[in-house]
Amino acid sequence: MRSMIATFFSLFLWVKAFAFDVKTEIRPRSPVVGESFQIIIHVYSDSQDRPEVSLDFGGLNRLGESISRGVEATIVRGQLTSSVTHSFIYEVSASSVKDYVVNNMSVSLAGEKKRIPNKVISVLREPRRPKNVFLLAHASKEKVYVGEGIDVNYYLYSKVPIHSSALREYPK
Repeated sequence: MRSMIATFFSLFLWVKAFAFDVKTEIRPRSPVVGESFQIIIHVYSDSQDRPEVSLDFGGLNRLGESISRGVEATIVRGQLTSSVTHSFIYEVSASSVKDYVVNNMSVSLAGEKKRIPNKVISVLREPRRPKNVFLLAHASKEKVYVGEGIDVNYYLYSKVPIHSSALREYPK
């Protein structure tokens, strides 16, 4: 009986050692036609091997690809454990306004293959206007002379995530 329990426990540890988890992410969540955005696939595992990712972009224009690897090591009660994160970053763009389906996604690692559910990406004609946003401009002086420079600090307060902020036009 004890040998059966030991065999089951060692089999459980062996299966757990090669298990991995996959998460997908779209940045920004609501892409705009003609602008590039990212499809990111994160693979979390204990294995040092590099996973293989395959997917069909479903009509999106593939602009580039990069892979990053992160290793996290922890020591608990004198035992060293490590976890590895591989991030596959695909830079893509859309040529028209519609819903694109990224399908046939799968990840293979150490002989195990996982299918990833299809991802529907809704591409917008123009960026959504963020709600609950407040912009404050603070000038360094109230009275200025012609040709004199002043500093203007802009403060952007938001309840929604803003991926990029840029000053499109300087005040006159």
